[in-house]
Amino acid sequence: MPIHEIRSDSFLLKVDAENIKLSVVLSSGKTWTMTKRPYIRFTSGKIIEFPNPKEIKITKTGTYDGVRSYFDIPKTKISLMTHIYVDRTTERIVFELRVDGDEQGEIETVSYPAPFDFGARE
Repeated sequence: MPIHEIRSDSFLLKVDAENIKLSVVLSSGKTWTMTKRPYIRFTSGKIIEFPNPKEIKITKTGTYDGVRSYFDIPKTKISLMTHIYVDRTTERIVFELRVDGDEQGEIETVSYPAPFDFGARE
């Protein structure tokens, strides 16, 4: 799947869902870029980066435009769904995460979206 681009009046959101990369190009010329892959930190201290998605869907309605991705976390029963979209009514970028199959107390944190560099130029 090629990079999915979502335009608004003040920015361009670029979603590379296959490689789990995001960037936001502002109308000022600044680019915000996700610097790492999202990950899960378990209470055991183990960290697992999100694998490549098993499924990617483009989501477009009258009120939003985005990308939904589905993941299975290796060597666990955990599956994830992420959804990044631009809400057309507010012009905001929205990040959603759903975690299924985790045991209570198994996950310490989920880093999604991953950290961004807010000063790069494209």
